[in-house]
Amino acid sequence: MKLTEIDPIYFEKSYFLEPTDVGVKPFMLLKRALEETARTAVARVVIRTKERLALIRPYDDTLILETMFWPDEIRSTGALDIPEANEAKVRSKELEIARSLVENLSDRFKPEEYRDEYRVALEELIARKLKGEQRSAKRRKAEPKVTDLMEALKKSVAASRSSREAAGKRQRKPRTRKARAA
Repeated sequence: MKLTEIDPIYFEKSYFLEPTDVGVKPFMLLKRALEETARTAVARVVIRTKERLALIRPYDDTLILETMFWPDEIRSTGALDIPEANEAKVRSKELEIARSLVENLSDRFKPEEYRDEYRVALEELIARKLKGEQRSAKRRKAEPKVTDLMEALKKSVAASRSSREAAGKRQRKPRTRKARAA
């Protein structure tokens, strides 16, 4: 089975696999066969007395086991109150600006650029508490409501373009050479 045939909604957790001493050859054989055929393996595994559906695929120098939800664990979208396409009445200009915003904000996925802000804030709070600091609770101000979708989209597009242009200018600075004294 190819990885692209499986909807990511089924993936639950990832585990790195490593062979035991007697399992090195079968492990490497499976890894190479999956790599060369661009396929994945579907399996059933037992983790802590519970049988799980799983997917095994090559990852870097090893294999990774992705536990998966069973089909009956995936909730249906049928009960959601999703409006019909004609109810929203999206104008072509709005769609054009929205597409432009998506294009301006699109980039390759770089996981190192993301971090769990909640965990970082929690770790900082714990560190302060361990030092004996006291903290008073602060209330956040209510965010203003967006009333004009077109204006908000235009502002977002302009902001994303200017930040992209600024990033491009920073990367294109020519390097200057320093003259050496003889």
